[in-house]
Formats: sequence, structure tokens, C-alpha cells
Amino acid sequence: MGWKNSTPVWIGLALLHPVSLAQDGLADGQTDSTEQVRGTASDRADYREIIERYSERLNEFRGEVRDIVDKIEAEERENLLKGFAVTKDQLEQRAQRRRTLAIGRFEGFRKKYPDAEYTPHVLYRLAELYFEEAEEEFLDELEEYTRLEILAAEDFEMEPPESPTKDYSLPISLYEEIVERFPDYAYVDGALYMLGYCYSEDNSRQLDAPRAVAALLRLVEDYPDSQATVDASLRLGERYFEGRELQKAVENFRRVVAAGVDDSQYDDGLYMLAWSHYRLGERETALKYFTMLLDWDRETFMESGEASDYPKEAIAYMALTFSEIAIDFDGHPIQTAKNWFGTIGAREWEKDVYQALAEKLEEYDRPLWALQTLVEIQKRWPLDSANPDRQHHVAWLYKNKLPEEGASAPARALADLADNYGEGTPWWEANRSNPDALAAARQYIQQSLSQVAQELHIRAREKEEVEGRTAAVKIAYSEAADRYRDYLESDPFVSDQEKNQWYLADTLFSAGRYQEAIAEYTSLVGKEGHPYRDGSRFHIMKSWQQILINTYGKDNVRDPSAVRERVVVASNGNERSVFTLADAHESFINACDDIRSGSFEDIPENAGYIAALDQDRVALHYTPAQLIYEYGRYEEARPRLEEIIDLFPRSDEA
Repeated sequence: MGWKNSTPVWIGLALLHPVSLAQDGLADGQTDSTEQVRGTASDRADYREIIERYSERLNEFRGEVRDIVDKIEAEERENLLKGFAVTKDQLEQRAQRRRTLAIGRFEGFRKKYPDAEYTPHVLYRLAELYFEEAEEEFLDELEEYTRLEILAAEDFEMEPPESPTKDYSLPISLYEEIVERFPDYAYVDGALYMLGYCYSEDNSRQLDAPRAVAALLRLVEDYPDSQATVDASLRLGERYFEGRELQKAVENFRRVVAAGVDDSQYDDGLYMLAWSHYRLGERETALKYFTMLLDWDRETFMESGEASDYPKEAIAYMALTFSEIAIDFDGHPIQTAKNWFGTIGAREWEKDVYQALAEKLEEYDRPLWALQTLVEIQKRWPLDSANPDRQHHVAWLYKNKLPEEGASAPARALADLADNYGEGTPWWEANRSNPDALAAARQYIQQSLSQVAQELHIRAREKEEVEGRTAAVKIAYSEAADRYRDYLESDPFVSDQEKNQWYLADTLFSAGRYQEAIAEYTSLVGKEGHPYRDGSRFHIMKSWQQILINTYGKDNVRDPSAVRERVVVASNGNERSVFTLADAHESFINACDDIRSGSFEDIPENAGYIAALDQDRVALHYTPAQLIYEYGRYEEARPRLEEIIDLFPRSDEA
């Protein structure tokens, strides 16, 4: 943090009030001073002669001042009457000409009347004009610097330009002259402030911190009631704060705060005072001033609609203080915060402090405390619109920062998100007029359903690697499948629908829920534009195969309860019964026929299925033929068997 860099234009407005430079005649109630002169008649005559000569000279002096002002005003009126159709450059040129003209005339006045009564006024105005000139010259140089910097970035052989600086030498010399030669001038405080500014401005060619401090200290000590003293105290406080002279900083910031809530620097001083006490380790005092700042900001916002720049930082430092107190005294930051608010009473911004506390705790690598704070906020403010965000982050913390809490913890947290903030919940009803909050909750819930399903899916696979396809593993897959289904049914337009449907089918298959898996695989086969069609065709066959094995013990035996269609009598008199294919056997045969003679698309997702298809191709021909034969349907089995001999003559099946 540096000293403020904004141009102190308030000096000319707040300190240099309109001053009459020519006031002819005597004021009301004022008597002719010659009447008060004692002495002889000759003495009084000489005195009157001196007074008359002085009056003539004073009138001449006043006339010259008035001529300068009148000429400048006349030029401005003339320029105004010329019309407004001028460019920005023309306006700047005119302003520069007027300033140059005024500087010349004031310099002439200064030389002619170096010790006159109104000379400090002229010096002050002249210093302001030189200050403005220095600022404009800096801006012009900065523009040229930027242009050259861009060129240097493109041309590596070009030397980078030097950064421009502000030359305050002329205004500094004038302000110093006012302070030293005219100590009784009404606006010496303004001159001292400007000296402090010119010596402390970061880009000043005359940057001199000790001189800046000396000028501002003199202002604060000699002119305690000046408006400039408040700003000077703030600058001094910042200077001491940067130099780690915190007690001196506190003294100056207290002076700013003492100016009252109506002062424009009040929030600056209050924030810096709180921060200084924080750095001194005086935490309770720091909390008090941060509380004052937040209360003031809320009240000001309610009255004017304007907010300070500091509340976010004040809240962050309060949260930081609570966490540090808890760490130092082996407590819990939530309880520390509760203790403070129990002392000062509830505040509208209390929830914001808890939110900042959660963020700071996470930043300090205290994820469990951070998580507990997020849970506390949801408990204290259950209808707050941002609660879905908080609960989603709770799940994130479990997964990424707190693995020791168990692999299922993230899924549980996401399930709580859906249960507490979904459609039909009290939270949903309370936020019905906040479409953004509802949309965010809906998106989180959809994501959470998907994430929970994926998490359960992963856990089931890990369990299978250890135990094999046990009953417990099938239950784990079944739980994942149910979550995938919930996700897909939550919105017909969910993202990655086919991908999640593929996961649903896979978990149903692994759970032994083959009929449901077949339905999902069949749906995927009927859709275009995704990489899971061939894998689904293969798994339809595998699902029917498993159904046959589970029902009959094998995949190549006839259903014992198959219906006899007819009896065929051979030429030798032997009889052969022909049976109707069972539905499961017919579906299995159709699934085999769908893939046995074709090929799968050569994409990464199909790599495993291409290899499996090549490995099972003979069986995919032979098993259906064998089944048809078992059902006594020799006429249908014969061409299939002949095809095997033709295609795979070296196979055992042939």
C-alpha cells in the first residue's frame, strides 16, 4: 500500500476560498487613521501625504491585480462565444494557452510586488498552475512512454524507454516560499499539505520521504483544526504503517477517525486503525474497529446506497482473527466467532464473516474446520440462496482434502445437497423468486446425482477387484445404477446423456439386472452420434447369454418346458419332435446373429470389443446353430452348420 496518488484538487476548492483582491474604500465602522495621529499640525500633514502616496500605490497594485483577472475572464468569455464545435485537442490547447498566459502575468506580479499583502495569494495560485502543468506534462510523457514501450517489445534491439516522472520543482519552491516568508497567510496549511504530497508522490522526481513527513507533521502540529490535517494524518499514518512504526500509525489514524463519520476519510482511517491494531497483536481492539467499520458501512449504504471499499477486507480480517485466536488457544474458530457475536449482538453481516472464516480456514490448510464452518452456516441460515454452493463445496472438501473421512463421504454430502435443496424442499420454496439460485441448485443436484453414481461405480469396481463378483459387489453396482437412473430421470436434457446411460447399463449388467441392462443397451443402439453402439450390441448378446446360464445352467440347452410344434417322421420311420424356441433363446440367437459376421467401428471405445468379437466369432456362429438343433429344427440348423465348416474349417466346431 502506498500513499494516495490522486491529485489533491480539493486544496483549490476546500482551502483556497474566494478572496477579494481589491477592496476599495474603508470598511463599515472604520475611521480615517490620520485622525488618530498625535503630534503637531505639520506632523499630521506629513502623515496625510504619506498615506495619500501609499493609497495611490495600493490602488495601482489593486488595479493591476484586477486587470489580470479581468483579462483572463474576458478571454474565457470570448472563447466561449466562439462556439462549442471544438476538438478535445483544441480545448486542451486553449486551456494550456490560458494557463501559460496566467502564469506569465502572475510571475510578473510576483516580481513587481514580492512583499505585498496579496503576494501569497498569487504565489499559491501560481503554484497550483505549475502543479497542473507538471501533471499534464507527465501524462504526455506517459503516452509517449507507452508508445515506445510497445515498439521496444516488438524490436529486441531497441532500448526500452525510461519511465516518466513528475517534476514538481516549481510548485515545491513556491509552496516553501509561502510557508517560510508568509507564515501568517490564511492557507499555509494548504501549502504544507501540498509539500507533503509533492514529496511523497511515487512518480515525483523530488520524492523525499523525510521532507514529506516533516511538512505533514508541521501541518498536523501547527494547524490541528485544518481540514487538511485529517488528510495529512491519514498520509502520515500510512507512512508509519509501511515503516512498521505502528504506534505512531495508530495515533494518526485515531486523529482521522476523531474527525467524525461525516468526514470523507472516516472509513479510510477506521480501516487502517483496525488493521494497525491487528498487526500489533491487539486482536480484540482490532475486532472492535472492524465491527465499527462494518456497522458504519451498512448504515451508510442504507441511507445513501453508497458502499465503502473496505467491508470485504474487514470481514476477511475478522475471520482471520477468529481462526488465529482458535489456533493460539487450542479452541475452535466457530466457537470464537460465536463468542464475539454473543458479546456485540447479532449483525446482518455475521453470515459473511462465517463464509470468510471458511475460506480462510481452507487457505490455512484446515479443511475440516472449513467444512464444519460451511455446515454451520447452512444450519444457522438454512434458507440462504448460496447454500447449494456451500454443500457442493463440502462434498469437494471430503473428496479432495479429507480422504480419511471415508470414500463414501463425498457421495453422502452430495446426496444431502439433493435432499435439502431440491424441488419441493423449504429452501426451494423460499428461493422460488430467485431463478438464478434455483438454476444453480438444479445444476448442482444433477451434477451431484451423476457424481454420486460415478463415485459408487468406482467403489464397486474397487470392491470387485478385491472380492470378485460377490453378492455384496452386485449390491454396490446396483446402488450405483439407481443413482445413474435418478440422474437421467432428473432432466431429459442432462449433459452427456448417452455416456451416463452407458454407465447405467454397465452397472445394471454388473449388478446382474440383465433385463434392465438390455433395455438400456437397446436404447443406446437406436441412438446416433455416440461411441457406445457397438459395445451395447455386444453386451446385449452377453446379457442374454447370462440369462440363459442363470435359467438353464448352460447357454446351449433346450428349455425343458418348450412347446412341441409338430412331429417329423423320417424315411426310416424314426420320429423327431420340433419345438418352438423359447423367447430367451430366440433373443440370444438374434443378438448373436447381429454381431457374428460383422465388424465394430475402429474407435478407442471399441478396442476391447473388437478383440472379444474376434475371439468369440466361432462360438457366435456355433452356439445358435447348436441351440436350433436342440429344438429339433434341423432344417434351420443345417445351413448354419455348413457355414461354420466353410468359414472355420480348422476349428473344433467344424
